[in-house]
Amino acid sequence: IDQYIKSHRFKSSYLISGDEGYLKRFYSDKLSKAIGNLDDSMNTATYSGKDIDIPSLVDLATTLPFLAEKRLILIKESGLFKGSVDDRLVDYIKAPSEDTVIIFVENEIDKRSRLYKAVKDAGYCAELNTPDERTLKVWIKQYFKENGLAIADNDILYFVERVGSSMELLRNESDKIIAYVGDKGLIERSDIDAITNKAITAQVFDMTDAIAAKNLKLAMDKYADLIAMRKLP
Repeated sequence: IDQYIKSHRFKSSYLISGDEGYLKRFYSDKLSKAIGNLDDSMNTATYSGKDIDIPSLVDLATTLPFLAEKRLILIKESGLFKGSVDDRLVDYIKAPSEDTVIIFVENEIDKRSRLYKAVKDAGYCAELNTPDERTLKVWIKQYFKENGLAIADNDILYFVERVGSSMELLRNESDKIIAYVGDKGLIERSDIDAITNKAITAQVFDMTDAIAAKNLKLAMDKYADLIAMRKLP
């Protein structure tokens, strides 16, 4: 996607899928902004949900943009990549307008579907899943560096273990730490402890360990923590 943006030579359709919501939003926003003006209601349209009128969508896609280079159509969580789909959309994706770019952002897809195969052949499919620990470590370190802060590698791993691997949550917690540390220059483990909550999985393990050790008070305290985090009913 970065290469398409850099060259400013865009495919007619993109499918952005996967389980990492942060990355999907980041790249769909970045791609959308590179293609057109999101505030231009004449040339930018957004569809969301499963009740999309396909004939109207195809009609819009084949309409020339008004005083703009491209028409942008953004389709979110449509469910069109699971099950049957209107032939008119598949046919359009196979033979698209040169002046329109469609971006699909989906949680669930079936790679055997006709629509997926059409986008793969005529456009570009990006599956964005949660990165491995090494990639997260590089990303977090770079983000702190961009904000004038250093952090030890072992403290980055501690941060991930404590918060979890969700990039959305890691980004939010990183911003809190940056604001808390200020211009100190170095993020220490005590700063991480002061700002972040332990990940839900770590809290559950602590609770089960307390139950196994027959420490009822600690187990109830951990359960109360989970309630406070609104992670359990």
